[in-house]
Amino acid sequence: MAWPPPSGLPAPFRAVVGRGAARWAGVRAADQPVRGRGPGGVRRRADRRPARPRPGAPDRSRRSMLAEIITSLTRRGTSATRPAATRPAAAGSAPTGSAATGSAAASHAATTTVAGEWYGQYLRVLILPVLDLYLRRGVGLEAHLQNTVVTLDDQGWPVTGWFRDSQGYYLAASRAEAARHEVPGLGDGLPAVFDDALVEQRLIYYTVVNNALAVIGALGAAGIANERALLAQLRAELVRARCGPGGRARRGRALLNRLLDAPTLPCKANLRTCVDGRDELVGPVTSQSIYVEIPNPLVEVRP
Repeated sequence: MAWPPPSGLPAPFRAVVGRGAARWAGVRAADQPVRGRGPGGVRRRADRRPARPRPGAPDRSRRSMLAEIITSLTRRGTSATRPAATRPAAAGSAPTGSAATGSAAASHAATTTVAGEWYGQYLRVLILPVLDLYLRRGVGLEAHLQNTVVTLDDQGWPVTGWFRDSQGYYLAASRAEAARHEVPGLGDGLPAVFDDALVEQRLIYYTVVNNALAVIGALGAAGIANERALLAQLRAELVRARCGPGGRARRGRALLNRLLDAPTLPCKANLRTCVDGRDELVGPVTSQSIYVEIPNPLVEVRP
C-alpha cells in the first residue's frame, strides 16, 4: 500500500480485510451506482459529487450503519448496562470559538467511549463464545463476517451472536474421540476431523483476523473509535480467556499465546488463491486456499 495507515492496524492487514469490514458495516461509499458510459466506454458516475478521498488523506471518514448506531447511542447517553439518560433541553445560543472546539472534542470522546463499550459487547456475545467452543470442545468455526449475525436490542447494543454456516466447522483431531463419545457417529462420512494445527489456523483467520480485527478496522475507518484502544481491549479479553478453564488447557494456551505474542497471524490470500486456479468448493480442505502471514497488531499494544 502506498499510503501510511492510521494508528493501530498495519498496512498489510488493512489491505486484506478493509473491504470485507466495510461491507459488513454497511459502508455507504461516496461512489454511487453509475448509469451509462462516457466516451471510450468509460463508466460515468450518476452524480457529480467528488470521488471518495484516498485512504490516508486528511478526511478519511466513511458513513456506515455501524457508525450511525454508535452515534445514536452516544446522543441518547446509553451504555450496555445503563438505560437512556434524560438530557436537559439545550438553552441559549450555540457555542462558538474555543467553546465549540471543546464541545466537539467532548462529543468525540463520548463517541469513542460508546464505541469501546459496543465492541466489548460484540466480543462477549460472539467472538469469545466461538473461541471458547474451541478451547473447551475442540470445535473450530469459520465465523467470519459473512457467516455471523448479531442480534441488537432496541437501542442498538449486541445481545446475541449467531453462526449460520452448516459447512464451515472443524473438529480438532485431539478431541475427536471425546466428542464422539458424547455424540456417537459425529462426523462419520464427512471431512470433519482435522489436525489441530489446521483447525487453529482457520479459527485464528476466520474468527479473529476476518471478524474481530476487521470490526476494529471498520470502527476506525468511520472515525468513531481509537483502533489502538480497541486492540488493547481485545488483547485484555484474550488474556482473561487464557486464565479461564479452557485457556489453561494445553491446546487453549497454545492458541491464545499465539494470538497474544506471535509476530504474525495467518491470513487467507483470496486473490492469490483465485489466480492460482483453486476452487474452495471442491478442493481438499488442507490445500483449497493459500494462506500468508501478516503482522499481528495485538503485539503492538502489548504492555
